[in-house]
Amino acid sequence: MSILVAVVIVALLFGRKIITTVYDDHLSLVQSNGSLSRKNAELEEDNKKIEPLQRKIAAQKQKIDQLAKTTGRASAESDGPLDVIMHINPTEPNLKIATNARQILMLTNKTIPSPHLRLTCDGDLVKSGVWISGASLLAGGSEVVNKRTVDVSIDSPAWTPKAPLLVTLFYNDPNQITNCTMPAPVP
Repeated sequence: MSILVAVVIVALLFGRKIITTVYDDHLSLVQSNGSLSRKNAELEEDNKKIEPLQRKIAAQKQKIDQLAKTTGRASAESDGPLDVIMHINPTEPNLKIATNARQILMLTNKTIPSPHLRLTCDGDLVKSGVWISGASLLAGGSEVVNKRTVDVSIDSPAWTPKAPLLVTLFYNDPNQITNCTMPAPVP
């Protein structure tokens, strides 16, 4: 009988241990599930912030493609003289640099392997940036050489009819930078 009582007591203790372990595992899973739900909600919020930026990028790419098509720059190079068309548009500024920004889309009818050019603008510049559309890397850059002049010097890639040059100008006075001019680029 004492063996039977001992077996029952051991069985009850063992059963209690199993129930406690299962309950602790359940609480741990509930806590992990709550943590994953919170992280998932954070990711959804981040995605909501990214989606408008992706739409803006897609819209800018569409504008570049449309401008290239309407000006005939999406086709092969022409045999005529060098022709450059500049479209100046407002763009989002980097407020760490300046309060305003404009982007100049520069289309050409010739391939210019290493473009070096100077832009003169009608307002006081703070900083500039340059990029070749579609490029993953850029060797070169731009520099504000005085308040109204930017030098652009790119070694690679080439500026082509299918890869427009994008120059971003940063400035503080909202009434400035409505026009920029450029003498012929030096290939």
